[in-house]
Amino acid sequence: MDGDENPAARRPSTARDGVQRLLAERGDHLMRASIALVGSRADGEDLLQAALERLLRRWHRVESDPEGYLRRTLYNMAADGWRRRGAWLRKLPLLQADRNPAPGMDDVEAVDLRDAIGRALAQLPPGQRTVLVLRYWEGLSQAETVGAVVSGG
Repeated sequence: MDGDENPAARRPSTARDGVQRLLAERGDHLMRASIALVGSRADGEDLLQAALERLLRRWHRVESDPEGYLRRTLYNMAADGWRRRGAWLRKLPLLQADRNPAPGMDDVEAVDLRDAIGRALAQLPPGQRTVLVLRYWEGLSQAETVGAVVSGG
């Protein structure tokens, strides 16, 4: 061995070093791909961050092709989001169905209220959203709501 060689330079990289190198080389491209998958910069940043966290946790298994693993993870996580959003969007018409507005409320106010409720519900995690819709929209009692949530129906 040559005396000028540094053994540390030949040592396998740590996960942190590998991810930093990947982001330095391909970060912009990966960010554009993430944004394209989810449609907004903020959501793209969230998606890429979550995928990078998974990459770091599994680095020892994917060290040979971290970019390939990261790309598959980005797509799979985005597809999971599409499925969740699709399930929620299929239920959204229930909120937009014609309901009798409160006495004295005109049609414009009723539409605004339904829109505000829909946007507020969309911000909640699926479990909380389900409980609120069953309890207050469908009018189930507390016991019926618990029964529906626990049974999955």
